[in-house]
Amino acid sequence: MKKIVLVLFFFMTCFLQAQDFSFHHFVYKHDLFFWENEYEVPYSKEEIIHHFITSGILDNITVNDSLITGTITDLNLDYKGFGSSAFFTRDYITDSDLQAFAVIEIKPSGYKVTLKRIKFKQFLSNDQKKCEHSFALKDIEEEALKDNRSDFKSSFKKDPCEIINYSLEKYLIMYTPDPEMITEQ
Repeated sequence: MKKIVLVLFFFMTCFLQAQDFSFHHFVYKHDLFFWENEYEVPYSKEEIIHHFITSGILDNITVNDSLITGTITDLNLDYKGFGSSAFFTRDYITDSDLQAFAVIEIKPSGYKVTLKRIKFKQFLSNDQKKCEHSFALKDIEEEALKDNRSDFKSSFKKDPCEIINYSLEKYLIMYTPDPEMITEQ
């Protein structure tokens, strides 16, 4: 009887540990859902810090040695720039901006961005001005993860995931100028 209990305990432990998974920079690990990507750039620590302080990407910025934290409050989900149309894009993408808490860890060869507490800021009116008083916050996990949190929804793995990645990359990458594009004056 003790052997059966031990075997069951072993399999349950293995099963519970196997609940970590990831897909295109989105990660579900230890009951936490986040987005993470690393960027290699030829910039110094000071240049990276200066970029994120002055770019307007982050609000409520804190810099501590090689760590920058802040919030992304209204990141536009650029489904049109991705090449999609409103008709073929899920409403939670077309009618939302993205909010998240950002942690940027500066490394010798670049920086790593981790976004936590990711939410859709869904606009409740069809007003093109996006009135600040008519929105609701919705955890991205509701659209990304299956109800039992065992995997990503297949509907999220299609365009929504790619549109969010495209939009985040557009704002978070520090581009290196192409030497051929620079003209001498």
